[in-house]
Amino acid sequence: SAFVITNESPPIWFQPMKVFEVSFADMSLSPQHTAAAGLLDDPAGRGVALRFPCFKRRRPDKRPDQATTSLQIAQLFAKQSKQGSGVVARGSR
Repeated sequence: SAFVITNESPPIWFQPMKVFEVSFADMSLSPQHTAAAGLLDDPAGRGVALRFPCFKRRRPDKRPDQATTSLQIAQLFAKQSKQGSGVVARGSR
């Protein structure tokens, strides 16, 4: 998929057709999930995972290409990390 880069190999892929809004407790670095991988100052090259995601609503006003980008995820993680690990988005210092 043009929208998904992952280390996973699911037996079924769905075409991105809808956008969903989710809430979550926080974000953490993940060796499995690849969101924002390569955009963080993390020597291990990990991506960002959402901890305890919860569906809020469907977003009929947005197309899949308007969903949150990897750069935006890196920036959100860096903002959260200012209080924690010190891992930041590249170029955000």
